Amino acid sequence: MNKWTETDLESILVDFESGKRPKGGVSGICNGIPSLGGEHLNPNGLFNFKNIKYVPKNFANNMKKGHIKLKDILIVKDGATTGKISFVDKNFAFSNAVINEHLFRCHVSEKINSKFVFYFLYSGTGQKRILSNFKGTAQGGINTSFAPNTLLPIAPIDEQNRIVEKIEELFSDLDKATEDLKKTQKLLKIYRQAVLKAAFE
Repeated sequence: MNKWTETDLESILVDFESGKRPKGGVSGICNGIPSLGGEHLNPNGLFNFKNIKYVPKNFANNMKKGHIKLKDILIVKDGATTGKISFVDKNFAFSNAVINEHLFRCHVSEKINSKFVFYFLYSGTGQKRILSNFKGTAQGGINTSFAPNTLLPIAPIDEQNRIVEKIEELFSDLDKATEDLKKTQKLLKIYRQAVLKAAFE
């Protein structure tokens, strides 16, 4: 492929599935295999590992679907945060984890840069295309039909790699700027207190 094209998400996936939990839920299970749901996906495309839930090891071992792998794209499939999306990179906290029934696990073909697909689906345009498949009320969601109905642009692989590299470079700059701003705000607070102290002394 040497030019941009458009395809549906389903066509570039090698794995597309959801997970599950034991009957009766996971309340009271304090150890075992981490089980991620929608609440563990952050709006920034990363993860929130507070309040991790677990499923028993034997239950996870018997799960035929829903095992998280490197380069997976995880998408919330129902509820108020439908469409929220995170990417499993090398810094993912667990070597062995599964998803519950509220997430889709999407694994892109090795012929495509999975981060390229993730960044598009994470974008405003990508989110609109995912949510155009939303069905039901506020507690509705998306089902497996969203994948063949969600179109995305695909660039030549070299250009995919360049785009991903540039996005991550800009995000890194943004993170640094955010950190610098936090330090500046902290200094301003100290300075304000110093001004007040000087004024009254």
